[in-house]
Amino acid sequence: MIMALGESGNTDSLDFLQPLAKQEFEATMLYVAIGDAITRLIYLMENSSHKAIAQMLSNTENPLLSDGILRAIAMQKLFPKMRI
Repeated sequence: MIMALGESGNTDSLDFLQPLAKQEFEATMLYVAIGDAITRLIYLMENSSHKAIAQMLSNTENPLLSDGILRAIAMQKLFPKMRI
């Protein structure tokens, strides 16, 4: 259901998802779903993969969300801007 929220494109669901990213769950797969969904929705709002990744990584202390972030990027074939 969490990944469906991300796929739906309903950015209003960020208000529900972002607090979930800060909670502790025994089932670590939830973090993948939360990271994926939030990244997709932030990308829709910002129209920038770089902003979506930066916002997700800066707003969490949970490294398990990074798997979901990377999956969202891969599934959407987003290309983050590289800074040299």
